[in-house]
Amino acid sequence: MILDYLTNLPRYAAIIPRFEQFSNTIMEVAQLPLGRTDLTDVDFINVMTGETLPLDKGMLEYHRDYLDIQIILSGQEVMKWQNIHHLNEKVTYDAAKDIGFLDGEGECVTIKEGMFYLVFPEDAHLPSSHIDQPNTYKKAVVKIKVN
Repeated sequence: MILDYLTNLPRYAAIIPRFEQFSNTIMEVAQLPLGRTDLTDVDFINVMTGETLPLDKGMLEYHRDYLDIQIILSGQEVMKWQNIHHLNEKVTYDAAKDIGFLDGEGECVTIKEGMFYLVFPEDAHLPSSHIDQPNTYKKAVVKIKVN
């Protein structure tokens, strides 16, 4: 997992497949409408708004075919992270939806406006959460096909 500010995202171009093809769109993601925007025939961005949920209401998720770049455009969220090899399967991986859910402990990080986190297939993550009080947010989830 990588955690940083959006302004630094181009520094990671070498480890993000096809980044040069759509870097301008990602760097100006705040201008995109809500919903899905296709970047290539396999990569896309989903811009959404919502309210965070308590950490105990969610499950750590993981993806095998995509990496996520989750960008907080406004508000904030708490994200829990753990390497998948330190967790136990809770809901079997669904290949059609590219998602599985795991159970176990993780580390929590507050992600604020202007920050992003990049999670690879070995990174389980519980996004859009809070510890004390709910927060509203607007975020973009960039899905980059890796497998």
